[in-house]
Amino acid sequence: MFRLKEEKMVFIPSLTGWCLLAACLIGIWTGQAWAAGTPAGTTITNTATVTYTLGSDPTLLTAAASNSFEVQEIINLTAVWQDAADVTVDSPQTDAVLTFLVTNTGNGPEDVRLLADDTLTGDDFNPAVQSLWLESNGSAGYQTDDTLYAGSVALNADGQAIVYVLSNIAGSLSQNQSGQVQVTAESLTPGAAGQSAGTLLPNAGWNGVDAVVGLSQAVGSAMGVYRTATVTVTLSKSIVAIADTHGGQRPEDNARLTYLIGVDVAGTGMAQSLEIIDAIAPEMTYVPGSLTVDGMARTDAADGDNADFDGANAIVHINLGNIAAPAAFTIQFDTTINP
Repeated sequence: MFRLKEEKMVFIPSLTGWCLLAACLIGIWTGQAWAAGTPAGTTITNTATVTYTLGSDPTLLTAAASNSFEVQEIINLTAVWQDAADVTVDSPQTDAVLTFLVTNTGNGPEDVRLLADDTLTGDDFNPAVQSLWLESNGSAGYQTDDTLYAGSVALNADGQAIVYVLSNIAGSLSQNQSGQVQVTAESLTPGAAGQSAGTLLPNAGWNGVDAVVGLSQAVGSAMGVYRTATVTVTLSKSIVAIADTHGGQRPEDNARLTYLIGVDVAGTGMAQSLEIIDAIAPEMTYVPGSLTVDGMARTDAADGDNADFDGANAIVHINLGNIAAPAAFTIQFDTTINP
């Protein structure tokens, strides 16, 4: 008669074993756009069991052997520019905003440092980065009550941070020029950022587990673009009605003429301090109270509305202010031909 000795198998991983485990975990991660996977530090145990009988004794005997290991932490980060297109800016402009999304695609918590580089090559001008902000008030887009970035941001596995980059744009830039800013998110785990994928960092992970640098090399980066406005303002003027004193439509003495001015602001960006000045010809006289902007009557006085008639200089004046393209306006007024 004999007995099978019950033994407990102990898993002692070699460096090769750790590398194979890391490769498996990285492989699992790359099958998804981003996913934490099995959390770092999880203990995984596998047990094999054998059952048997001896001779005529029906007693069922068993033996088992197990091995256990802790899941390593994979350190992986991504950064993605979120603006749908180049962000249009004026020259000059303060606090122009670019938006980025930083994601911890590893399987453990990570402290992340954010960097912004505004001196890239291949663009037309260098934006001047002033500050980085983290979305915190639950309302999309940068607001002054979001959180000013202050050296690091803690991201859980699968955690994300929306990052706003605020930059100043210099004056005297030409239209349609580009300025680039690159945002980099890098792991603050010592020795992780920039290392080759698969680099083992003993005891450097969450709760002291071993960490492995992921395919991103523990760094994520993305580039955003500012583009100076390309605004074109065109003006048209036409006579849309003539009424002579005989009931006809001839431009004779005392006839009343209605002028229509069209203003078209095309492109992207802002046309600033937009003003229209129309000097009445000396052979004509402005008809008081006839001035309209987009069909709405304006007083002739220089008061609270955006149009007036300067009688001393015989000038029709319209101040539209800062206008974001695209936009269009119509201005109408009447004159009479002097007898």
